[in-house]
Amino acid sequence: MHWADTVLMDLRGFDSQRMGCEFELHELARRLDPRRVVLVVDDSTDRRLLEDRVTVGEQRMVVVDLRHSGSDAVFEALLRAGG
Repeated sequence: MHWADTVLMDLRGFDSQRMGCEFELHELARRLDPRRVVLVVDDSTDRRLLEDRVTVGEQRMVVVDLRHSGSDAVFEALLRAGG
């Protein structure tokens, strides 16, 4: 993960019953500049549960909500996050 320009994580379906990616979120928050992490969410994502995990210090991971934007927005977010 240290060599990647950006990290993309699909969190569609993330909720209290499906928290298998909890470890990965914690490691990304601990090891990377959060602005390099792009999270994809939709209406099946528990946004309240996720909210505590996307902010690291003063910085916030990039969240792309597919309910309001399409795959082009994900691509654009990846480009911006990669600098």
